[in-house]
Amino acid sequence: MSEGGSEALKRQEAEEEMELTLLDLNRVLDYIAQLRREWRDQLIVHLRIGGEGVSLPEAHQKVYEIMERMGGPDQIDYLAASVPDSFQFSADFADGMLRLAAKDNVLLSSLVESWKRTPRRREVSRAILNVALTTEAKRFVLSCVDNEGNLCKFPGGPPLLEEAYVASRLGRLGMTHILRRYCESLVFSQRKDGGWSLRAESAVVPTASAILVLISAEVIDVADRRRALQQAVEFLTVAEGRMWTWPSERPASPSSLLPAVAIATFIKHGGKLTRPIQRPIILNATDLASYDLVLTDYLKDLGVIDAQISREAYDLLHQRLRRGTLQGGDTTQALTSLIYLGSLRKKSLRAERGKSLTKMLIGCRNNDGGWPKETGKKSELTPTILSLLSYRVLHPHVGP
Repeated sequence: MSEGGSEALKRQEAEEEMELTLLDLNRVLDYIAQLRREWRDQLIVHLRIGGEGVSLPEAHQKVYEIMERMGGPDQIDYLAASVPDSFQFSADFADGMLRLAAKDNVLLSSLVESWKRTPRRREVSRAILNVALTTEAKRFVLSCVDNEGNLCKFPGGPPLLEEAYVASRLGRLGMTHILRRYCESLVFSQRKDGGWSLRAESAVVPTASAILVLISAEVIDVADRRRALQQAVEFLTVAEGRMWTWPSERPASPSSLLPAVAIATFIKHGGKLTRPIQRPIILNATDLASYDLVLTDYLKDLGVIDAQISREAYDLLHQRLRRGTLQGGDTTQALTSLIYLGSLRKKSLRAERGKSLTKMLIGCRNNDGGWPKETGKKSELTPTILSLLSYRVLHPHVGP
């Protein structure tokens, strides 16, 4: 587009932005093909990949060949199409936004409606799927952490310290730098009594959750981590002895289980208690089926899950899946727990079952790269981490 034409368009253009995912690549190519038919020689098309500008061929297969030659789908910056002094279309995969600008609202509405009528193809290559799910989810996770490493508000709501322990698995997803930054923020925000809370007084569950983050292997050299960890454990043992909230028979919820898991994990990693608490962690299948995969993973590491309970919990979730009752507030957690429990069985998930679960997992995902707790709701940090972990369980060959 000429400089004069571009400036003229900017002065009178109408604009619209929409979320975009790499899973829309074929849809974008189909849309540009449609624009080519409508605008013919007037249309200017452009592909930027790996920092280089490339002419966009008409054949989709040629685009994929260029993409492969230039390093793969994760190298795509954007695809653009424009007609001087009329409109601009840009599919920016680097920041996950589709942008349309036109000389007037009538043309803009026509272009937007045309985009909405262009369907997303169901089948995408495994390479694109892997990149879309991992890199776009990582971008979403980054948006949930501010420059100081604190969890900040995300589309689905404010962060919950009670769920902070899920962030301890970020290192397994190639996000160690985020985990370390978050750990540093926890050390800095610890209260004088050794606990944490977003309310007036320190509380047991947020403190237990923070302990599990501080124990992570990737953060052992973070400044003051050991001191903060010891003070947190001392707060927890005193608070638990006074409040007596530790489950004496069996844990009824993840929150009631967290203090026990935090203390047991601390001891397993060589920690010493100045005020020992000895209470067994007793599980049954119904309880286990209600826990997220990170908490279940901690319980597995502690050796308190036997094969029978694991099978029964898997069967419970599988029955709910078959009945179509994985609906409501626990959709993502139930699905990801099912995937993880399936991996603990002696026989790995069959190929067709893995494909079906992958399809369900992708179906829960939002275009911003994150996952909601409940299908159709806004994305949140915890279900996004759980979904990434379960995708790695289904496809262990995929790199962080």
